Amino acid sequence: MPFSQQLDLSTLGAAARATVLMVGLGGAVNALGLGASPAIAMPADAPHQDLLRHMPSTGHGPRLEGTADELHWSVFLTADQAAHATRFRLTYASAISVLPDASTLELDINGHTIGEEKIDASNGEAAIEMAIPAGTLKHGVNAVSVAAHHRHRVDCSMAATYELWTQIDAAASGLVLAAEDRGVTSVADLPALLPGADGRLPIHVLLAGKMELARLRRIMAATQTIAIAADALQPIIDFEQAADGTEGLDLALGTRDELRRLPQGSRISPDTVSLAIVPASPAGHPLLVVTGATDDAVEAALSGLAAAINENGLSQQQLPASEDPRHPRAGATSFTLADMGRPTRSSVGSLFHQAIDLALPADALLSDYGRATLDLAADYAGGLERAAQVRIDVNGRSAGIVRMARQSGGALSHDQLFLPLGQMHPGHNRIDLHAELPRQGDDTCAASAEGRFTLHDTTRLSLPTLARGLRLPDVGLATAGAVPYDRGTPHLVVPSPDRSTMAAALSLAARFAVAAGRPIPFAFSQQMPQSDDGSTLVVAAAQKLDPQLMRAIGLDPSAVETAWRDAAASKGVGAPRWWLRHSHAIPACQGGGLDAATPRLGSHADGPAEPTPILAHSSLIDWAITGTRGVRDWLDARVRLGRLPMWAHDAPTAVSASASLVLAQGMSPSSRRSVTTIVTAPTASGLLGSMACLFDPRVWPEARGRLAIIGGDGHVETTEATSFTYVASGLPSLGNTRLVVAQWFSLNPLAFAATALVMAVLLSGSTLWLVRNVGRRTP
Repeated sequence: MPFSQQLDLSTLGAAARATVLMVGLGGAVNALGLGASPAIAMPADAPHQDLLRHMPSTGHGPRLEGTADELHWSVFLTADQAAHATRFRLTYASAISVLPDASTLELDINGHTIGEEKIDASNGEAAIEMAIPAGTLKHGVNAVSVAAHHRHRVDCSMAATYELWTQIDAAASGLVLAAEDRGVTSVADLPALLPGADGRLPIHVLLAGKMELARLRRIMAATQTIAIAADALQPIIDFEQAADGTEGLDLALGTRDELRRLPQGSRISPDTVSLAIVPASPAGHPLLVVTGATDDAVEAALSGLAAAINENGLSQQQLPASEDPRHPRAGATSFTLADMGRPTRSSVGSLFHQAIDLALPADALLSDYGRATLDLAADYAGGLERAAQVRIDVNGRSAGIVRMARQSGGALSHDQLFLPLGQMHPGHNRIDLHAELPRQGDDTCAASAEGRFTLHDTTRLSLPTLARGLRLPDVGLATAGAVPYDRGTPHLVVPSPDRSTMAAALSLAARFAVAAGRPIPFAFSQQMPQSDDGSTLVVAAAQKLDPQLMRAIGLDPSAVETAWRDAAASKGVGAPRWWLRHSHAIPACQGGGLDAATPRLGSHADGPAEPTPILAHSSLIDWAITGTRGVRDWLDARVRLGRLPMWAHDAPTAVSASASLVLAQGMSPSSRRSVTTIVTAPTASGLLGSMACLFDPRVWPEARGRLAIIGGDGHVETTEATSFTYVASGLPSLGNTRLVVAQWFSLNPLAFAATALVMAVLLSGSTLWLVRNVGRRTP
């Protein structure tokens, strides 16, 4: 039976207990201006005999907000895990404004409701476990969702609804596996590798001997294949001896003689076949062995790994395309919430939220030449105030509103919202539907079980035919689908191949492979390639980069050196664990960067503090931007002048010391059809440490433009290019050419107006000539 356990304050340290006392004095804290939502104390981690299968990181984060919200995960399990995992643990904290006992958390697995428990964690952190009936879990992908239903404690106004939240502690939540669980025992079950609490999947490469070029190529191919098989959005590769823990995988790749010299060689039996999984010990990692008597035999085993995964692994771990939010929707397409596995939902509260994940092709050219259509299928009850509305946001920007004006209630069955393509971008997009449902009597917190709003699973999103092509430079194409590194002969350049830098480069190559859906055959070198047969990826600490190359890409080497001179010697201080669990902070971005987020007295626990600027502006530029912002916004809202090169404002290319990672892209000097991308950080260790932050699903899609700068807290600032090169991404066609021209004109409205004026003049002139010269003249 499910049970709920309130954590004991005696396990807390002195500072944490003091924080809990502040939580209990919520009214006094608010009166002092220290924020409406309290800082939540975190108990000391207690050892558990059971093994937790953490939920993967998502672009939504672990927080449930409003009166009705839900989180979704996809989890791969082995046959043994599916048969013996009988419990699901949820550890959470909630805002003090959430009314205990009347608010609930509901767990659903593979369409079956597992249980519903009352929320009671406003004064600390609570843990509940729900029993999973036999036969619910299955070998392969399992759909897991958690829904929150919040009720107000005191203030029930519409504004107070935005203060309702419950935060899932990802580090202490997940499927409870038996301590003796052996985990992955075959190549086909690599998707079941256990991720870390912050979502990263460590791949520990066990080296025997020097890092030779041929060995590096094999390691790159193996780690990319493993990352694709495991569907790892945060693959982190290292060459250090694996620490204790169950997360990730050890990789032993080499001839049998080489593997015998490894410190872990005793785990590899002389009878081990050329491609095998050595199961993990109770507190260790599984070991993937790729070996043979000769180098040719190792190559054959490596080919066998790719073949085995394609035959057995990917077909089991991937969701159907219609239900996978990361599956690119190309061309004119239409799908419903039911197609994405989202059932009909209702709300009795005043704020309802539904998120829609949408992946667009990496070579999609998006602007306001077209629009997507959201056809709502919903019902709303009578008695709502006139302010009741459905608001649609696309990637955080408002895209439309539908009013619910009938006092007697009604249906939204033919209400279409048009979503501009200009608010979308290649790769992952998020569409948020917020239904604000105020009703008379809310201020008195009158309890009611009557439903206010129902969103049906027949709600449909339709996309027009998209223009296809590459608009370079743009880092976002690489994060969306490894474009243009998925074509030609891509080059990976590591000027100083120390272990940390090589680990960062291999991690980035593996993440690109996951984005592309197939391994990318990078050609490795320490020098820039002389040929122009493919794009180049340069990974190095800032002091190892060629200043001339940096200038060509658009980085100011002297300014970067000045900003990071002192930072290179610092290590940063990570935020306390309890703060990471109960704020919008991204755990993977804490401690690895130079400006780790730390809690500040008076910060608002409902949202992140104002991010520290990570682009360095001079005071004169700041003054000029501030003085002209109103005029520029007014013009841009009407004629989109900001899209034109002569009006575009390039942010300075210098970075401040708070930046932990820089991605800069420019056209290759030797070819106008390929790009060079620089990925750099102050130090080699900082470069590797920042990879986990970059790969977090909340950060990765935000890296766009010719320059993307990631701060130590995961905040991303981007700079768009002012001039672009268009490169065809497929076979030419008249229809796509028309769409590409329409896309270009939508970004250049003055050019469109000038072209229309010229055509009008030509048409008028030709008409005049015809009138004067055709027909019989009158004497």
